[in-house]
Amino acid sequence: MKRPKQHVMEEESERLLKTLIPSEWIVRPILKDYGVDYEIELVDQESVSGNRIWIQIKAVEKSKIQTQTYSVNNFPPDFAADSTTSNEGKVKADYIPFSLDVKELNYALKCAFPLLLFVADLNRKDIYWLPIRDEIVGCLSHRNPEWHSQKSATLHLPVWNCLSWEKEKNFPGLRWYALEPARMYAFTTLHYYHHEFRYTGRLSGYEIGDGWMDHGEEIELKNSLQLAHNYISSAIKLDVLFGDNGIDYFNIPIPFENAFILSMVSQLKQALDAVTLAIEMLNTHKYTWGEMANLVGRIDHAINLLSTAISAYQGFRQKFLLTEASAVWRAAYSIHGMEGAPIFPMSRKPRF
Repeated sequence: MKRPKQHVMEEESERLLKTLIPSEWIVRPILKDYGVDYEIELVDQESVSGNRIWIQIKAVEKSKIQTQTYSVNNFPPDFAADSTTSNEGKVKADYIPFSLDVKELNYALKCAFPLLLFVADLNRKDIYWLPIRDEIVGCLSHRNPEWHSQKSATLHLPVWNCLSWEKEKNFPGLRWYALEPARMYAFTTLHYYHHEFRYTGRLSGYEIGDGWMDHGEEIELKNSLQLAHNYISSAIKLDVLFGDNGIDYFNIPIPFENAFILSMVSQLKQALDAVTLAIEMLNTHKYTWGEMANLVGRIDHAINLLSTAISAYQGFRQKFLLTEASAVWRAAYSIHGMEGAPIFPMSRKPRF
């Protein structure tokens, strides 16, 4: 009886996978495979994190690398050509094409968890990977709008998106996607904070004289300020959004024309300072209408940020998603300037 070559390749890909990820990570095979082959749970310093990724792994003897050329706007004439650019307003991005059945693509779109495609190149002893849903939504649907009417469709895996590079950098990409469910839960929490404050708190409509306001309204404003403090301080503690494991976009100033807007974290922290000062002024009755209005305005803006954080995240994340499109952003990093430059997950650096 002959053993199918594909079975041998599948076992080789499993062995290769285990050499490229940390030995302490938990790899759980999914026995009844309907689009997921393994669940991988991250473990750090013997602590099981609960953060996981799910992968579909495909084995190939040797993948074929192709190059796609893209047009770039505002190409500076003095930009030096190198291996990724030309002086004709173009950038080049290398990728590995890989075809999946449309039923597999539809399954990935339905998944509420990060399902990643791993292509194990047995000749190069490396694994190239891609977030399937993000690639479909951000790239395939633009490149091939009719893909859903086909039997299969081709995805583009950027060549730099490989586990050997991830291993060198402590797996920033895999860690990013492992936190995606926790990140979405944190955004739901922010929405709850915003909704509850708008339902029970009040930061407008007060009649304020110089150092005086109605006693009843003063009590209501103090209660609202304390409520705002509770919600904003709780929001800042959401590490997957604003902490060391959070979204760097929320922690860096945003370029705007010739200036910078304070980062979201800075604005939330300033709002907490404003709450403390406003309550102190109310207690001592030493404030003017303008001073109090300015403080309350900062606090109200911070409450609104809790609502807009998710839309801001969805907008900026297109620039760092680990897909074909983000490969172009990286190749064009020096061309686009401040507003067009790609934004990377924590610890991820440009590769050219």
